[in-house]
Amino acid sequence: MISKRFAVHDGEGLRTTIFFKGCPLRCRWCQNPEGLLPQRKPIYLENKCMHCRNCEKHGAGKIVYQDRAVFIEDDLDEIFKYCPTDAIQYDSSYYSLEELVDKVMEDEVFFKYGGGVTVSGGEPFMQRGKTDTIIKGAS
Repeated sequence: MISKRFAVHDGEGLRTTIFFKGCPLRCRWCQNPEGLLPQRKPIYLENKCMHCRNCEKHGAGKIVYQDRAVFIEDDLDEIFKYCPTDAIQYDSSYYSLEELVDKVMEDEVFFKYGGGVTVSGGEPFMQRGKTDTIIKGAS
């Protein structure tokens, strides 16, 4: 989730911003284009990579290493555990409503002083009826 913590531009006080994934619109002025697709995607964080190539060794053809990790498939759950620096991870995570509320309430102290929660896009209304919600940038 990026829950983006300590935001000051999305409303009054210190805020926690929740970024959802998935949006049916394609606005020219979109501020979060990485949240347009509803599926989580693997990302490679080059600054964390120590070039050990464990991802390729254990990737079973899902990753090829060519000066950087190149993803052949998007389902990499089993491969992540072999990266000692977390240089390969998903851009988002799934949360139940209860888990999401618990995560937001970690910042409850700031809400008492005029802060709050901002729900952002992707499109929050696309989450209706899902048992799990995908949140951009979660870790």
